Amino acid sequence: MNDTMIRYLVNLLLLISACAQPLPKLPPSDDRPSQIQILSLLHAETETPLDPAAIYVGTPLQVTIELRTPRGPATGSGLSVSIQQQGFLERFRFPEGDVCTTDEQGRCRVLLVSTGIAGTLDLVARSTLRPDLVAQQDLTLIPDDRQLSMRFDLGAAGRVEWTEGQADPLANAPPFSVIANGGPAPLKIQVLGQQGNPISGLEILITAPPITEGESVKVQLHDSSEGRCGEALEARSQIITTGGEEGWAFVCLAGGSHTGRWSLRIALPDRIDAEHIPGSADGHFMVQGSTRSADPASIRALDASVDEPEPTRRCEPGLISAPIGFEVLDGDALAVTGIAVIARSEQLTLVGSPIHITDAEGRIQVLVQCPVSLPTPAALQVSLVDQPGLQTRVWVALWAQPVHQLIPRAGEVGAELGRAEPGQPFSVIIEARDRQASLVPDTRIDLQLLRWSGASELRLASEGDCNPEAPRLPEFMLTDGRTEVEGAPNPNYGILRLDLCAYGPATVARPMSLVAKVHGQELRREIPLLLEPGPPATVSFEPAEGIAMLLGGTFGPLAVTVRDGAGNGVAGAAVNLNAPDSLVVSASSGFTDEMGYFRFLITQAEAAGAVDLRAQAQRDDFQQETLLTVTVGNGTPQRMRLLRAGRAILEQAGATTLHIPIGQNLEEPILLRLENEVGGGMAGLGLSVSPLGDNPQGCGQIGPGGLQTDDAGELILGGDQVVVAAGPAVTTSGEDHCQFDLQHGPLMKRLRIIQTAGPPSGGSLVAIEDDGPNEFLATQSPPEVFDETNSQGVQLTVTDALGNPSAGLRVWFTASNCWIDQRIRHLDEQGQGTWRIAGGRDYSRPCVLQAVTDGAWIQAPTLSMVLDGHPLPRINGLRRADPSNNAAGYQLVNSTFFKLESGDSITRFHLDLADGYAPIRPADFDGRTGNCFNQDVAEQGGDPFQGCTKAELWSVDLDQEGEAQRSKQMDLPIEAAVEEGRLKYFLSLHHSGLGDGRELEIRFVEPDGAVGAGIPLYAHPPIEWLELTPDYPPIPLLPG
Repeated sequence: MNDTMIRYLVNLLLLISACAQPLPKLPPSDDRPSQIQILSLLHAETETPLDPAAIYVGTPLQVTIELRTPRGPATGSGLSVSIQQQGFLERFRFPEGDVCTTDEQGRCRVLLVSTGIAGTLDLVARSTLRPDLVAQQDLTLIPDDRQLSMRFDLGAAGRVEWTEGQADPLANAPPFSVIANGGPAPLKIQVLGQQGNPISGLEILITAPPITEGESVKVQLHDSSEGRCGEALEARSQIITTGGEEGWAFVCLAGGSHTGRWSLRIALPDRIDAEHIPGSADGHFMVQGSTRSADPASIRALDASVDEPEPTRRCEPGLISAPIGFEVLDGDALAVTGIAVIARSEQLTLVGSPIHITDAEGRIQVLVQCPVSLPTPAALQVSLVDQPGLQTRVWVALWAQPVHQLIPRAGEVGAELGRAEPGQPFSVIIEARDRQASLVPDTRIDLQLLRWSGASELRLASEGDCNPEAPRLPEFMLTDGRTEVEGAPNPNYGILRLDLCAYGPATVARPMSLVAKVHGQELRREIPLLLEPGPPATVSFEPAEGIAMLLGGTFGPLAVTVRDGAGNGVAGAAVNLNAPDSLVVSASSGFTDEMGYFRFLITQAEAAGAVDLRAQAQRDDFQQETLLTVTVGNGTPQRMRLLRAGRAILEQAGATTLHIPIGQNLEEPILLRLENEVGGGMAGLGLSVSPLGDNPQGCGQIGPGGLQTDDAGELILGGDQVVVAAGPAVTTSGEDHCQFDLQHGPLMKRLRIIQTAGPPSGGSLVAIEDDGPNEFLATQSPPEVFDETNSQGVQLTVTDALGNPSAGLRVWFTASNCWIDQRIRHLDEQGQGTWRIAGGRDYSRPCVLQAVTDGAWIQAPTLSMVLDGHPLPRINGLRRADPSNNAAGYQLVNSTFFKLESGDSITRFHLDLADGYAPIRPADFDGRTGNCFNQDVAEQGGDPFQGCTKAELWSVDLDQEGEAQRSKQMDLPIEAAVEEGRLKYFLSLHHSGLGDGRELEIRFVEPDGAVGAGIPLYAHPPIEWLELTPDYPPIPLLPG
């Protein structure tokens, strides 16, 4: 360092020394603290003295310390307080700090709060000026035994705790388990103070169940006086004392020679009584225990198997399940009795206690409350209380799953759903899906076949082959619940696959339906099955076998029919007639019609005798010939009669009338008889059946063809003989009846079949376009007169399963949030009816309608109409209300005049509301009187008018340009009162809000913010009401 630097540093030090303040002088020795003393130790809240040797944990302390000098009290001097103890547990906290400053008397106070941990420690006070000057106080924190709690260590069954005022927790705890004739096991008991500190030296009385003469012992007490389990005690009770490690006391228990349940009584005499344990008659605890026969090795469901170790059990929604059994076995596969098993399930509610003790066969039974909805199977798990790792489970599923929709489709790619040929396999797949469109497995689907002919039936296909003797369609099947098949994902999970074969008449004009319904729900789906005719198989004449006619006469109609193997007519087959020279026919060739008929007449017979008329039919690879024997002679049938029970059936309007429900056969048969000139029966003669009308497909049929009289010249129609069946169309009036001519040559009888409709199935419910208001609004009461300005027209159309209108059906609606005009009606001839519907009270919910009738209704239609809001509120006027009876007072159309009476006066108005309008009130105010105003919400700063229509008071002033300027003054609740059985509405207006008189307006505001037009008021001083006479000139309102 050079000289220049040294000089610079010296000057700098001199400068700093000159600017520094002088240090304070130390106090003389007579002013320094010389004595310190802890004066008092008080309870910080009650200021009562405390015993340092016995302070309850959790107590707040106030410590007063005095500091003195040789001259007197040390004023303004600092003190600090600290805790000295063994270990690192914090036993005190200083909420206001651990230092203080003495006052004029040389004293200061420090607050301490016990953290709740018992123990001994030293409280040390120290002078800040003289750290060597200290005062020390020994403190002992003891457990607070004024309120006790208990802990019970049940070994493998776990721990349970009890606090004063609670019921006995051991009643629902797992049982303490011991093995029969085995060694003792300890049950530990700990008594705790109010802050959770163990309390030593308390006596606990243990009482085992008494031994009844002749019975074996289930549990035996053992000596535990030396801190371990010793010899068995002859006595059935003993006293143990707390104070071992962490304050635990323990009792040793061993299993006797008898298995099963037992109980052990625990009491703390003079410390815990019945007042401390609700439900205990004498203030004791009761340990539940069991003695098992052996150590368990396995637990299994009773119906488990190697292929299905966790079986599935099913139950009905909302009901209690059948008992679900389990068994516990030892290593030799023998039953283990008296062992505790606990059942658990996250999704199922157990019925009764979850803990069970195995019986003499080592078994338990568990009951569960089946929920209404269970999308997937729920696990019911059982395990041993002592060995939770030893467990098993079963799956619980419902018969009826919460299915939201059934979706049918064809089982083969590219195939059309429900289309098949007789005797040929086809598949239908039904998907069961919930509201989230997820597939629902293991769902029971009830199956039903709707058919018009008893000959129609469905049989199950086997490996793609059809067999007429195969099993019929079952009553129900389950959707596939397997998640995996041979280790791969199951493609059929959650679906029902039906591999079917159809037999019977073709259903081109008369479809049959497969109805699938979710068991336990109303959800169903109808799947039409279209059974097309198969390839041609037979050719025949109608009438068959033979006919008789007169020489030179005519005969007809005749027909050649081409049918498949099931007897269904085949259309489009080419027919050629080969007639002998003696017969002349109307047409010698042609094609069969939709019903498989080629019709013709024999126009002339030119020679007597028997001849054969031949017919050949051909289509694709099919070709076949048939013949008809025509006997031309002198004797011919002369009369045809229809009889029932031996009596002739009277004709009406030229026909015999029969009533048959659609799709049904004539149950009570009738008899047709052909007779000759003297009344004898004409045997072996054929009959033809000719349907009349432009639409025979809508009618049924009479026989499959080939009708022929028996040896008595008779033919039985209906019953189990010749089929007389109604078709799919209803024909109840007019000229639409189905008519058939039964003929043999010139003889003819006409049958008129009236086909009545079946039960309703489906339908439509729609809102009629342009038949309602522009806005579909919520209304608080039904309109007095329903019309297109206040209600929406809806139309209901109903048919049966085959699409026929349900004329005359009595129908009504179940409605949600709707008003209905004339709820019950009868449908017209087209199966239709119209109603008028007004919106209900809640604008936030749709108006929902569902059609209902007296009987069952498959897929009854529903309609949901969204509400567009509320109508704008409108007040016609205000009337002064008489407080005595709420009667109406004087009313002006345009304004109401009154004078201010005083600042505290109130005027009550009766609201004259528009027709059909009422203020909105929330559900909890519905039907109640008083103000629609929630005072509790108002006090908490919320909107007290939530959900209520409220009134607003506005002032109206003119600005410099003469324009009206409006400003809101206050919100007013609307009061409801009952008069003459109806709600009427009122407003109370405080004059204090009116100022010195002004133009005012009152308007309504709905909960959704809709604001109605205002009604004007004029508040005019001075100070009393004026009764206006008819000659009193009105005060003009503001312009505009």
